[in-house]
Parts: sequence; structure tokens; C-alpha cells
Amino acid sequence: MKELEIEYAKKHRRKKAAAIIALVGAGGVTSLAIVAFLGQYTGTFTVTLGTGGVQIALSEKSSFSNPTSYLHVGEIKTYEEYTFEKIREDESRIDNDSYDYLYGANYDSKNKEVVSMDFFKYTFFLKNVGNSTCRYDFKVNITENKPSKDGRYIDNLVRVMIYENDGISTDHDYTVYAKRSEGINYDEDGNPTQKEYISIPLSKADAANPFPGFAEEFENDTTIATIPVSNFNAGDMKRYTIVTWVEGEDPQSNSSLEAPEGANMKLGVEINAYEN
Repeated sequence: MKELEIEYAKKHRRKKAAAIIALVGAGGVTSLAIVAFLGQYTGTFTVTLGTGGVQIALSEKSSFSNPTSYLHVGEIKTYEEYTFEKIREDESRIDNDSYDYLYGANYDSKNKEVVSMDFFKYTFFLKNVGNSTCRYDFKVNITENKPSKDGRYIDNLVRVMIYENDGISTDHDYTVYAKRSEGINYDEDGNPTQKEYISIPLSKADAANPFPGFAEEFENDTTIATIPVSNFNAGDMKRYTIVTWVEGEDPQSNSSLEAPEGANMKLGVEINAYEN
């Protein structure tokens, strides 16, 4: 199981946020307020594997010099708002085992300590180290979802992006998931949908900022996605990168409300393998 706790702490007041937007906008950069959060450590990120008698293994490196059935990441700081477009600009490093989970971290300029996360990313590999073909299920769960002091949740602000590619491929195929929209959105053909925007809505898109589309809906209240993989042959290897962030272009995040202080959710990824 992979477990990640995401905590959304209180923003600075909107007056300061507005000033940041004005400064960023004046420089010709996208006018997204990257507002520092207050908060404490948000937990750990672990990976365990249920093999069901099949010989598959996990590794943080494609070389599989240290195969294991368990991976672990230590303390993770609270999140700042970020946006999908900035992640997409940097995907060749994000979906890459050369850069660890702190790639999206922000550091204190004086002490060089991690103070917050723009996003969390974790890359790992799954390999069939046995002699027979198998199948497995890759399932991302919401294991805990606690509201803020005033009863609001963070799950409608969070985006979860899953990169799934061949272990040695230079491709970066991914799917973004988000909770079902609270209201009705419209696609390019004017059709209504309750899928959430990945980031900017269609109404804000232009030639300089193309519309990134809609996220896939969470499967249900406790499962984000279930991805089955069949015919995983002996020697086959998959590369996965899980990326999570708080989408600053989400309407709930872009409103005048304060952030849902103290709200947090935990994500867990189960990988269960079986004989084919």
C-alpha cells in the first residue's frame, strides 16, 4: 500500500494574495497566486505489494539493483496551491527516477530546509521477476478524508495524476483524476458534464493557455481509480509516477473563502498480482 496524507492549511489573507497576483500578472506570467500555507508534517508515503504467489517486485530505480516489496517516504510537508500547466511543462523530470519526491518542494532560503510542497511526485517501477505471465490491479484509494474546522473537505481541490508507461520508455502517458464537479460544466461542443476541469475552465482558455480538458472522475467516495493490467510477462517492467497537488485554478480554490484549515485526506495505492 502507498499512503500519502495531504493537508491543506490556512492561507494568508486574501489582501496579500491579491498583491501577489498583481505582481505576478505584471510580469506577464500566469496570474496564479502561489500562497504559502501554514501547517505541520503531513505524514508518510509507503508502498507495499501483494504478490499472490506471483514473482513481481518494486524498485525506485529501473536497474532493480535493490528489488523489494516495500517502499517508504518519510515526512511530507503541507501543500501550496499549484497548477497543472506548470507540472506538464516539467513532465520529463517529474516522470523520472532521477528526481526524488522532494522535486516539488520549497526550501527556506536561510536554512535550506523544506517548508512546503508545490506538488508531491513519486516514481517507482514494477517488474515481473518470475518465469510466468501474470496480471495485477493497480488501485488508488482514499483511505481517510477529514474535514476542516468548518466542515469543508479538501478532496474537491486535489488532483491526482497517474503516469503509467513501459519501464524504459521515454513516453509520459498519464491520466488526471478529480472529484466530480459540484456544478455543471460544459465541453467544447456545449454538452453539459459534471467532470471537473483539470485546471483552467474552457472560458479562460486562449491561444496562449490552451484548454487542458477534463479530469476523469474519482471512481467513488473511497476509490480514485482502479487500473487492471493483464499479460504482464516475465521480464516486463512498468514505470509509475504518482503526482498530487492542490489545483489553484479550481473554482473552490479561486474563491474568496479561506482555505479549509486542518482538512486532510490520505491516499493509498494497492497493487495486487495474480497468476494469469
